[in-house]
Amino acid sequence: TNIDAARADRMRGQPTRALDALAGAGAETQVVLRELGLSGFEAGEDSAAARHLRMAIQLDPKDAEALIALGRLQLRRKNILGAALNFRRAVKVADDPVLAAEARSRLNFPRRAAAEARRMYQRLRVGRDVRIDPGKWADDEGER
Repeated sequence: TNIDAARADRMRGQPTRALDALAGAGAETQVVLRELGLSGFEAGEDSAAARHLRMAIQLDPKDAEALIALGRLQLRRKNILGAALNFRRAVKVADDPVLAAEARSRLNFPRRAAAEARRMYQRLRVGRDVRIDPGKWADDEGER
C-alpha cells in the first residue's frame, strides 16, 4: 500500500519521497495524517507537519507516536511547554512500552532546560557572567 511504501521511504531517510507516496494514498485517514506529519517533520516542512500531526491526534488522541512527533517539532520550534505537554500525554496513552520510554526520556530535556534557565537567571541577579552552553544540559545532574 501507499502507507507502507511511505513508511519505508521515511525510514530510509527519504521523507520527500514518502510525502509523494502519501499524496496518492486517497482518503485522509488518521494513519495517513500521522505519516504525512512524520514525513513532513523529517523533510523540515514544519508547518505542514504540525498541521497533519494535530489532525491525526484529533482523530486519535491516543496516538503516542504522533504526540511524540508533535513534541519533537515543538522542541525544534523552541516551544518547550507545548513539547512537555505532548510528551506527558504520550507517556499516559502509549500502549507500546518503547514509545512510552521514548516519551519519558524526552521529558527530561525541558526539565534540564528549565533548570539551566533558572541558574542563568540567578547568575544575572547576582551580576555574574552568564554563558549559555546547551551541551551542558545533556550532562546536567540537576533536576531530572
